Amino acid sequence: MNLKNWLRRLCKSSDAHVLSIRSALRLTVSLLFSKLIFVYVSFKSTSS
Repeated sequence: MNLKNWLRRLCKSSDAHVLSIRSALRLTVSLLFSKLIFVYVSFKSTSS
């Protein structure tokens, strides 16, 4: 019983950990993407 509770808690915590990692990755990717778009737009405006 105790082991089962511990395993369940471990699974819950690992799920939360994975979710936080995934959200952090998504945030980083979106920030990089917006930066790339900004650089591209500014480059196009300066070249033309």
